[in-house]
Amino acid sequence: MHKLCIIGSMKELGVESYTHHLEILKLLSKFCFNKTVLVGEEFYKLRNLFKSFKFYKSTQSYIKSMDNDLKSSNNIFIMGSRYYRLERVINNVK
Repeated sequence: MHKLCIIGSMKELGVESYTHHLEILKLLSKFCFNKTVLVGEEFYKLRNLFKSFKFYKSTQSYIKSMDNDLKSSNNIFIMGSRYYRLERVINNVK
């Protein structure tokens, strides 16, 4: 069973944003997702530290390339703050 995880950055974290996003990435690396996609500037800044994940600056940039991910996934987990409007990913599922 192919599992896809899509997580959006959280703008509301403020001054501790870098530390919290880094901790989230460390935690995600322990899970058994076939593919992990991170959306948002806060995660994008950490892209060089986690080469096994896919990083996108915006929801729109991910939507342009998400078709292959969706075709090969049986289970999709999506989570993020309202700022990045990840519901647009769901609306583009065909």
